[in-house]
Order: sequence, then C-alpha cells, then structure tokens
Amino acid sequence: MTRLFRPDLPFAPRKLPFFYGWVVVAAGSLGMILSTPGQTVGVSVFTDFLIAALELDRATLSLAYMLGTIISSLFLPYAGRVFDRVGARRMIVGVSLLFGFAIL
Repeated sequence: MTRLFRPDLPFAPRKLPFFYGWVVVAAGSLGMILSTPGQTVGVSVFTDFLIAALELDRATLSLAYMLGTIISSLFLPYAGRVFDRVGARRMIVGVSLLFGFAIL
C-alpha cells in the first residue's frame, strides 16, 4: 500500500525534459476555474432565481449563505488534521468520494 503513495508515482517529474511546475500551475488554474460553480462568484449568478424559487428576501438568503459558510468552516481544523495524518493523495480521494456521494 505504501508503494501506491510514493512521490514518484506514476512517474518521476525530475526526469521530464521540461519544468514540471508549469503542469502544476496549469492543473491548479484549471481546478480553480472548475470549482467556480461552488464558490460565491458562481452561486451569485443564481441569487435572483433562488429568491424567487424559495420566496425569500435578499437578507434571508444572505443569512442562509453566511450560516452555511460558517458551519462548513467549523470542519476545517478537523480536515486539516486528517490531511496531515493521511496525506494529500488519500485525502483528495476521500473528499472526492464524499462530495460525489453528497451530489447523489
């Protein structure tokens, strides 16, 4: 199991003919762009539709969004400790599975 999480799996970046950091920059940028629908800037597009569908006023919708953000932030210290204990690769697999389950 430890071989599965080696830093040079599936390949050794230092053996590539180019600087692998640019691949990391591109992947990180793509990840930020693709996560936009879950962030405030992506949700704000639907504010008027949510107000109409849920029959709320703007202040109540803002309060609900704020409470959701605060409640989710309470889990960050725990998630950080788990991240330190299990590592990035295992954490991303676990979080991806949990998010997928939440979507289902």
